[in-house]
Amino acid sequence: MNDLAPGDTILLNDNPAEVIKTYSVGNLEYLRAYIEDIGVKTVCIDDVDIEPKHDQLSALDPATANQLHPDHETVSAEWFDLRSQALQLQIAHEQGQLLSI
Repeated sequence: MNDLAPGDTILLNDNPAEVIKTYSVGNLEYLRAYIEDIGVKTVCIDDVDIEPKHDQLSALDPATANQLHPDHETVSAEWFDLRSQALQLQIAHEQGQLLSI
């Protein structure tokens, strides 16, 4: 249990969970965690299966990583400028500041 720290993501009985805290009462070790779609629970570590949850970012395929590089076309300066102009038009339209199109 010493390797679990608050904020760690784990699989608790095959459910994704985030560690809130760990503590001991006598010889029993307990884990308080937020379990996805269930809520906060305190469980005795001896009564549950705990596995580390593998981070999806660490398993990122290098080909996918190259697509996320800043030189990728979806983040180019030209596309950014077009998105900025579109956002300005949308805001002006929502505020009723457009005279005509």
